[in-house]
Amino acid sequence: MWCIAREASGLDKIGGDSPPVRKEAEAVYLRLRNRYLSVYTLAVFGDWIQGGFAYALYAAYGYSQREISLIFIVGYASSMTIGTYVSALGDTGGHRRNCVAYGILYAASCVLCHSRSLPSLLLGRVLGGVAYSILYTSFESWLIAEAEARRLPRVLLSRLFSFSTFCNAGSAVVAGMVGHLVIEVLPCASRNRFACAFDVAVVSLLGASLVAATRWGERYGDQLHSTGESLLKSYRTIRASRPLVALGLVNSFYEAALYVFVFLWTPALERRSRQGDGTSNMGHGLVFSIFMISKMAGSQASHVLSEYLSPGARLQLVFGGSALCLAAPVLTDSYEYTLLAFCGFEALLGIYWPTIALLRCGSILDAQRASTMAVFRVLLNLLVILVLPLAGGLPEALAFSLAAGMLLLCPALSGILRQAETSTHGKEGHVLVRADDTDTEPGTSSDDSEPIHAEAHEEGLDLAAIPRSPLLPRP
Repeated sequence: MWCIAREASGLDKIGGDSPPVRKEAEAVYLRLRNRYLSVYTLAVFGDWIQGGFAYALYAAYGYSQREISLIFIVGYASSMTIGTYVSALGDTGGHRRNCVAYGILYAASCVLCHSRSLPSLLLGRVLGGVAYSILYTSFESWLIAEAEARRLPRVLLSRLFSFSTFCNAGSAVVAGMVGHLVIEVLPCASRNRFACAFDVAVVSLLGASLVAATRWGERYGDQLHSTGESLLKSYRTIRASRPLVALGLVNSFYEAALYVFVFLWTPALERRSRQGDGTSNMGHGLVFSIFMISKMAGSQASHVLSEYLSPGARLQLVFGGSALCLAAPVLTDSYEYTLLAFCGFEALLGIYWPTIALLRCGSILDAQRASTMAVFRVLLNLLVILVLPLAGGLPEALAFSLAAGMLLLCPALSGILRQAETSTHGKEGHVLVRADDTDTEPGTSSDDSEPIHAEAHEEGLDLAAIPRSPLLPRP
């Protein structure tokens, strides 16, 4: 799927530098893009195809809405606790190892969904929560470490973040269609027909683990400290850095508002689409596909905007626009206008993901990357655990106002990030180097077991032709 997407989009077109640099950088970029997306696309497909049917699966087993909400909260609590520690293991034990474990843990979670036993389902949510933490820490950490080892220019890493967001949304569209096919059209041997989508997820997730184990090299962060020490060090680093505190709060408030939106968009649109007889003719799969296409358009826009606006300025645009979009259900009962506003929110989400990833890339030390991102997600998961039950019990207008309010806190925080940007002299075109190891010999990997010069020689690349300069800003 991502192979088709890369041909249809302009996200992986290279340009800007002198011809020799452009040629060398393009070869490095294309090789890294293909290697990363061959795993990442399978990983997110396995997440998307089950995510849309989890609530329906539990409901089909006869669990009440309150019981289902508790099952989900167990997953978030697992992500906040066990997931934080396991994600930090990527720095000390290897990011690739964590990514391989992601597919295995998530596949085991899907297998447990064939049982209607509450302990089995809760264990599945625990494993899924740990896997979810890995998805949002170790994959990005591996990509940045690999890009730094290969001295990929920052502008091309920004482009790769945008393209991976495009492929993520494209995977969701395909997952929705495949899920509909296996649940509604094809025969299913399971007692719960929704479990068939989870079976497809198992294949995709194990495939991601297999490809990562065979095609990716290992990348590490800080191997000199234990995982607990690495987490404590990351916490102290965040606490001592105003921009890092702001980055963590922005990450948490925005994504907590996103979870509220995910929880509320279905009942909000169903209510507005009801006919005179009280029935709703809303096509859930169609609406979801429209959302994902909007996100794909946003990822394209992010690539274009990166030529004119700094990451901090792009985030200001995202936060202001997102707050307006989530305020729409408070202001109108029109199905069409509300759907349009929600599509706008998804498009802005397509700008947010690659932009926040680029800011994390430039602000977090490589040795503590997975640990720092894991600490960021502690506050996020805590907010979700507190806010989701509250949002579920509030009137719709108040719940969306709560989400919009969290988004309105973000512009002031992103202003701190913009100040950090203007206090440095870095450019997005600069080459990535490890901020905590700038004296490392160019072309060597983080574990010294995979010299990059060897691969470059095989491909006829001249890494010396790519200019080297520090990645900024740094807190």
